[in-house]
Amino acid sequence: MEVIRDSAVLRKWIDAFHLQDYVSEDLLKIAEVHIYSSGEYIAKEGTHTPYFYFLVHGDSISYSYTCTGRIHCESYMSGFGILGQAAALWEQPAFNDVLALTECTCIALRMELCRKQLLEDVKFLRFVTYWMAQHVRENAFRHNPLEVRTAKFILQVAQGDIFRFNLSQCADILETSYRHLLRVIKQMCTVGLLERKGNGYRILNREELTRLSQGQIHLAGEEKEDS
Repeated sequence: MEVIRDSAVLRKWIDAFHLQDYVSEDLLKIAEVHIYSSGEYIAKEGTHTPYFYFLVHGDSISYSYTCTGRIHCESYMSGFGILGQAAALWEQPAFNDVLALTECTCIALRMELCRKQLLEDVKFLRFVTYWMAQHVRENAFRHNPLEVRTAKFILQVAQGDIFRFNLSQCADILETSYRHLLRVIKQMCTVGLLERKGNGYRILNREELTRLSQGQIHLAGEEKEDS
């Protein structure tokens, strides 16, 4: 992890995401920029973290392992998110590993400087509460069939009409097997929603893919997920 102590860089990220709107304290006085390399852990399960993070750039995954050894993805974040609500604010051990899938830039609030103030800051607590409520709503999405989850994920991370994402990581995020994910993507290609394009896929029919992501249509012959 690299720490950038440059007020101009910090201000750039604060202004880009309007972060000061969420916190009453002057962020220039209590925050710093942390950069994590791809494959580096931002937090480890069972450890304490001294920082509350605004993720402002990059992709990260929060996950744990079930008793059967399967990955449970708590959340996937791309571009903006918050980390450390419980572990940092209330000084509890992290209950997930948080891994940087790409290089990640975080605005880190040092808790020793501002924990008491933040826990009494109505503006900040409203923001965190809203974020956590949205997270609970989004987690309900995990009960949908894999074809629905996959379609929504493709639409979420595609750049323009191109979906180019590590499929092993995609399978972990969607909590399925790599083999089953490939079957679903192949079906999407067969029915004309996607086509293979280099090391990724091109979206051919965004309207129908959107309908699939909302559960309005289904892929014919979709099999049950691997156990």
